[in-house]
Amino acid sequence: MQKTIVSTAGRKQTGFTLIELLVVIAIIAILAAILFPVFAQARAKARQASCLSNMKQLGLGAMQYTQDYDERIVPGWSGVGPSWSGFTWPGDQRWQDHIYPYVKSVQVYNCPSDAGVVPYKQTPPNSKDGDPLYFASVSEPGSYAANATYWGDNGPDGAPTTNPLGQSLAAVGQVADTILLAEYRAYFVPPCGGGDGWGIGEIAWENKNACAATFYPNLNPPMLSKSPGRHNGGMNAAYIDGHAKWTRLDNLAKVNANGIRPQFTIEED
Repeated sequence: MQKTIVSTAGRKQTGFTLIELLVVIAIIAILAAILFPVFAQARAKARQASCLSNMKQLGLGAMQYTQDYDERIVPGWSGVGPSWSGFTWPGDQRWQDHIYPYVKSVQVYNCPSDAGVVPYKQTPPNSKDGDPLYFASVSEPGSYAANATYWGDNGPDGAPTTNPLGQSLAAVGQVADTILLAEYRAYFVPPCGGGDGWGIGEIAWENKNACAATFYPNLNPPMLSKSPGRHNGGMNAAYIDGHAKWTRLDNLAKVNANGIRPQFTIEED
C-alpha cells in the first residue's frame, strides 16, 4: 500500500513577531498609565460623595434634635460627672449619641476615606482608669467632630458642666453659614500651657492655655491644621441649618475684619 505524504512547507505560518508583541505591551502600559489615575480619582470622588452623604444625614439628624429640644443645638457632651480631676464620667453622652436615634446607623459616623477611623459604637464611653491619654485615645469615635463653639453652656475654662442643653439656636446669627460638624484627624496632643485640656476631634471644656488636638477654631495657634483635607484639599462639613457641602481648608481659615472666622463662631460678623 502506497503512503501519501502531505507537505506543510507551502502553508502560511501565522503569529506575532517580537516587535509586534513589544508594541502591544507598550500600548497596554500607556493605556494603564492613563486610565489607572482616572479610576483612582473616580474612586476618591465616590468616597467623597459617600462621606458627604454621611454628613448630610448627620446634619439632618442634628436639626431634628434641635426641633425636638426647644431650638437647642445638639450638645457636644452632656451628663458629665461633678469633677474631671478623677476622670469619672457616669452616663456620658456625646453629640454622636444624641443624634443616633435620628440617623439610626453607626456607619454614617465613618468617612470611607478615613483609614484610621475608630468606629462609633452606640455605647457612651465610661473610663475610670485615671489615664487621660488612654481615655482620650479610645473615647472619640468616628471621622467627624463638633464645632466646639457650640458645644453647650459650659462653665469657665477647665470647669465641667452638668447642663445637658446645648446652645440656643437663636444665638446663631447665620445658621446656613455656620459649621456644626466637620471632618477631623484623630490623635492626642497633651497640654502645652500647664492646664488641663485634651480631646480627639472635640473639646468638652474650654482651656485657652491647652494645645488639645481638636476641631476648635478659637485656639491660638489655629487648630484648622487638625482638620484633614481628605477630599481634594478640602473636607465635608455639615452646617447648623442641616445642609452639608464640600469646602476647601484655605477657605475655612479666612478671618474677617474682626479677626474671627465667621464660619465657626457665635460672634457677630
